[in-house]
Amino acid sequence: MIMKNTIVLAVTALFSLTLAIGCRSLTSLIGIEKPQLRFGVLSDIHVQGFPNGDKNFREALQWYDKQKVDAVAITGDLTDYCMLVEFDRLIGTWNDVFKDNKRSDGEPVVPFMVTGNHDEEGVHYLFQHLYAIQSKRTLAAVNGKRFKYPQAVEIISNSFAKARDVVQYNLHPEQGKDILQDMDNYMDRVYQAGTNLALIHSFAHESQDIYTNTMKRLLANAMTWEGISNWWQNAFNEPYQTHRRIKIKGYDFVGIHWQVIGWRGEVENIKPFFETLDLPNDKPVFYFQHYHPSNTCHLGQIKSPKGSFDNGSSVAVLKNHPNLIAFSGHSHASIADERAIWQDTFTSVGCGTIRPGKEIIQGLLVSVYSDRIEIERIDFISKEPIAPKWTIPIKDNRVMKPFNHQLREENSSAPYFDKDAELEYAIEKYRLNLQIPAPQNGKNGGRFNHFEIAYETQTTNGAAATVVTKAYPKNIGRARKYWEDPTTVSLPINRFPLNTPFKITVTPISDWGKKGKQIRTEEIKY
Repeated sequence: MIMKNTIVLAVTALFSLTLAIGCRSLTSLIGIEKPQLRFGVLSDIHVQGFPNGDKNFREALQWYDKQKVDAVAITGDLTDYCMLVEFDRLIGTWNDVFKDNKRSDGEPVVPFMVTGNHDEEGVHYLFQHLYAIQSKRTLAAVNGKRFKYPQAVEIISNSFAKARDVVQYNLHPEQGKDILQDMDNYMDRVYQAGTNLALIHSFAHESQDIYTNTMKRLLANAMTWEGISNWWQNAFNEPYQTHRRIKIKGYDFVGIHWQVIGWRGEVENIKPFFETLDLPNDKPVFYFQHYHPSNTCHLGQIKSPKGSFDNGSSVAVLKNHPNLIAFSGHSHASIADERAIWQDTFTSVGCGTIRPGKEIIQGLLVSVYSDRIEIERIDFISKEPIAPKWTIPIKDNRVMKPFNHQLREENSSAPYFDKDAELEYAIEKYRLNLQIPAPQNGKNGGRFNHFEIAYETQTTNGAAATVVTKAYPKNIGRARKYWEDPTTVSLPINRFPLNTPFKITVTPISDWGKKGKQIRTEEIKY
């Protein structure tokens, strides 16, 4: 009887709760609320022709399949070297996971991709790996350093091995056999030359021919601006358009290919397109371009030799759309960094990278509800969240902006060391080895970013400590549990005072530049 009464009371309470907080909130409370739209976002996937050059991409797609996403968007650098074999592997991997653009449960999933610089200029980056194939240059370096014959052969052999990989894995089968054979024949003759460097020099013109033929062959197998149109039509069954707009479950997806924005970003190419869109202001709009809009997410601090990735032209257009959320990459900057999301006149979000060979493999999972947008930062190594999700409220059909950089910096606290944290050090020959314990993250987004290492003497007394360097724990771009181990830093001893007692200080600094309380060594003298 007591149990029955308990059940009745519980049901009554649940019903009352439903009336009090509403059905949607209740479904959210008990974990059955479904998003109106869910999609993944990746950037800088850099699919390669090398073995397992699509491994990270494949695993990310498989994870998104399990999350039952409605779409997967990619913000450029789909391939590494702009080679046809890479584009074919890209779409082949997509079709393996999402055959006929359907998830494993049979529901549709939409690919939404834009190109980056590697997709339209990548073959030029490939050439830099082939320069060493020119034995004239290699042997000049060898002779200039007066290497002995075995060292010379080793250098040439390593150069040719790298070049062989470039040819073997970036040309379609059968297309690079003759070049590979020429390389092998050349190396056989180098080995047979014994210690006669002069004879090796006589082969140099053959190396030049190999180099020239290789570049020509690679260019012939690289994606061109014209060729991508045909490939795109075949891959996605839609025309290649430099400006893209589609609707997915009632939400606008807008994308700009690299061909439009280039290294500088051309507002005259973006603005007229946006003027034709008539975008809604009563629901979120999702926008995709390769590099970060200037001075938004990641503070726009990443620069190329040609200047800022974005000269501000895209911002000039996007700022007119407060409900727009822009996704971008190019920097490969970790999305564990709290500066990876920026809000002001619009919202800008960095997407990390899943490039092969990287220690940080990250992407986003975006869930759209009637009253909010949830953005989860995913570590594809562990298949788990990197940090707490970003929740963007939607109120009165407006996208609210709790992730304003200035407000977050003001409200955050600095990272800090535990009370019993100590620095350990040892001097070995000409180096000072320092072991630094992992700090705790500050509150309200005060994530630890790096250490500042300095020294102070009796004269400075900490007031004007001399900064020596910055240091970053291994795996700092992942969740904290992956950088809990102490960080070891080895520094030349001559960076510290000679015959003057000093103390080493280490200060934890947040993503926002806030400095926590430092810890010190005992007095050191050498």
